[in-house]
Amino acid sequence: MPPRPISAAKRWRLRICASVGAVLLALVVLELVGWACVRLFGIPTKFQPQPFQGFGQTDPVLWWTLEPNLDNEAQGVRVRTNRLGLRDARDELPRDRPVVVCLGDSTTYGWSVEADEMYTVVAERLLAERGGPPAAVISAGVPGYTSYQCLVQFRERILPLRPTIVAVLASNNECRARSLGDRDRGRLLARKQALDSALGFSNFWLLLTRGPESLRRSWELEPVPGRVANTVDECRQNFGELIRLARDDNVQIIVLSAPLRLRFEPNWKNYDQPAAAVAELLRRAQQAALDGAPIDEQLAHVEAAVRFDRHQFIGHWRLAQLYSQLGRTDDAAREFSLARDADRHPEAAKPLYNRALAEFCESASVPFIDLDHRFAASGLRDDELFLDHCHPSPAGQQLIGEAIADELTPMLSVTERPRRRSLDFGGSTRRPRTRAARPR
Repeated sequence: MPPRPISAAKRWRLRICASVGAVLLALVVLELVGWACVRLFGIPTKFQPQPFQGFGQTDPVLWWTLEPNLDNEAQGVRVRTNRLGLRDARDELPRDRPVVVCLGDSTTYGWSVEADEMYTVVAERLLAERGGPPAAVISAGVPGYTSYQCLVQFRERILPLRPTIVAVLASNNECRARSLGDRDRGRLLARKQALDSALGFSNFWLLLTRGPESLRRSWELEPVPGRVANTVDECRQNFGELIRLARDDNVQIIVLSAPLRLRFEPNWKNYDQPAAAVAELLRRAQQAALDGAPIDEQLAHVEAAVRFDRHQFIGHWRLAQLYSQLGRTDDAAREFSLARDADRHPEAAKPLYNRALAEFCESASVPFIDLDHRFAASGLRDDELFLDHCHPSPAGQQLIGEAIADELTPMLSVTERPRRRSLDFGGSTRRPRTRAARPR
């Protein structure tokens, strides 16, 4: 008796079952390969912090943070951190007085200055000496941080500590060259973390994502011209979100501008060199200086370079230097300012961010401290106020501490009794709570 023909529907069902079986078999084989590779090559099955530049460690959310319980020498000074990963001698936040947390970059961290010279320590000491309300002023600064990282740090790590006041000094690194802006990078990392949460059980997924992965490369992949960490608009957006979060949690906030060093010539990036004609005129001026030619001859070459291109930092900067030698102080000051505003170099672009922050804080009714103005009005020279192109010296840290203390004194006088604080620094989950609104 001839076999009965298989119907078309049954053939399709058999094909589908065979395909599904082949896919499942392939997945099982790949999972076994992943399992073997993960164990053979020691691929981590969960995020493991790695040391970072001698003072920090990698972090899946903030990209890098200070290493907790650190005690070593970095940048020529002793650096000690507490168990919360803050450069502060206290392992736990005081519960008997208001706590002021200062967010920021290497200036707030205290780059190349001793712990007792940091502006947070200076501010706390001045508040105690003035006999006003006592307060603990804590540094949460991390070298290299931008306003976006400060925003994420505040949301994920600082708000659970329930501070009374937060001060933010974070416009130093906004215009650093990046291959990807901070917000775009943050979105990519958020999507990756979501996939890790869904597929992290798979050894093959771990092999694909963590085998070739190096977190250290995720924020500095071949910086390109024209892309910065945060544009001026993105900087305003970051500060706006931070201020909104603070107000929603009844935390008062202070914003500080980055102090600027006018007379320091930064290193040029390969992609940001002067135009050829400008470079030639500047070379002639430099050669004239080496040959001992009169300043007027050097000045003629530099002025020609500036006329050729008014948007080059180096021309205005050298013009200001020559005007200073001639005693033309007003002209020199004008050229130094033009140098800062004209150049694309991060140090020269900072005034744009400072002005934008000042205008934004005024519109949002947020206290704003213009450190650039305070530094200029101090009467001290640049080399007395700064250690290098941007990091304040102990004298500069003293000025910042005085500015913070001046702003904090009236704020603390109307601050309600400090609240009980959670010391769980590692968690990002915030429990709802009810409390009276703090006077502003």
